[in-house]
Amino acid sequence: MATIRCGPVFVIIRFPISRVLSCKNSLMKHMTVHKNYSGDVNGISSKVCVLEGNFPQIKGVAILSFASLREAELWKDSVPEIKQQDWMDGVDMVIVPVCHIPRAPFYVLEQ
Repeated sequence: MATIRCGPVFVIIRFPISRVLSCKNSLMKHMTVHKNYSGDVNGISSKVCVLEGNFPQIKGVAILSFASLREAELWKDSVPEIKQQDWMDGVDMVIVPVCHIPRAPFYVLEQ
């Protein structure tokens, strides 16, 4: 993987919604590994609201965060079951480096 010098990263895992409980159990089982690599499980959901584009309604997502790209890669390589091609019937996993964060006061989170 190319070296990207940025801040934190998100790991987004797309899985079959029929496996939401398996995803939760698998990620929670390895919580100490997440912590070893400054990672957190930010959320797991089988209900994805599509704002635009095409996102399969039969897929859920898990969002994890890590302090760096390197730590996310080390986490992925440290959990044997995640490295298996058939983990949760096959998943899509991407690492999204956060390279640009708006300066204050331009970032706002509203509920």
